[in-house]
Amino acid sequence: MSFRIALEKAGKSYADRWIFRNLDMELGPGDSLALLGPNGSGKSTLMLTLAGYIRPTEGKWQAWKNDAPVPVEQAGTSISLCMPGMETFEEFSLEQVLRLHTATRRMLVETDPVSLAERMLFEPTNLIKPVRFFSSGMKQRLKLGLAMLTASEAVFLDEPLTNLDARGTEWYYRLIEELLGNRMLVVASNRPDEYPMCKSTFSLSAG
Repeated sequence: MSFRIALEKAGKSYADRWIFRNLDMELGPGDSLALLGPNGSGKSTLMLTLAGYIRPTEGKWQAWKNDAPVPVEQAGTSISLCMPGMETFEEFSLEQVLRLHTATRRMLVETDPVSLAERMLFEPTNLIKPVRFFSSGMKQRLKLGLAMLTASEAVFLDEPLTNLDARGTEWYYRLIEELLGNRMLVVASNRPDEYPMCKSTFSLSAG
């Protein structure tokens, strides 16, 4: 399945500040891009604009699947996303979160909660635990695991190693190696250890 995203003469501003402007960019299968810059430079904003979650202030966002145009409202079915501030359904148990996700998204692997939990380094006893009692590292593994294990054509990761310990970091590298395949990958980061797999970079400045 061929999925492509493009920005044409795109710009995004908040109040009187332009985050980026007059940007042309196109990504397709097998492309991997790291968005770099200091905190506050607009990495997350550009990532979400590429993913179609934020509309550009000027210019155009476009996507195609098998060369057929994809409306922005339908692009989310081809994209999986992990960001530090994402909702993790705090009151749900891990099992409930996994069942809800697999009911709405196709997966690359087996979908039973026990197997999925194991792939995210969770013990079976964690399945009945509400997510609000998880550590920050456990929540990050959950979000990263769902993004990578979903059968999406594009994966967008914002600061993927946030709150991960050494074991979690090695797990992240294994996920990328085993499951990325020919999917599009965009990583927003200011840490070189988060994007060694990316073939190209794009830098933003803090103002």
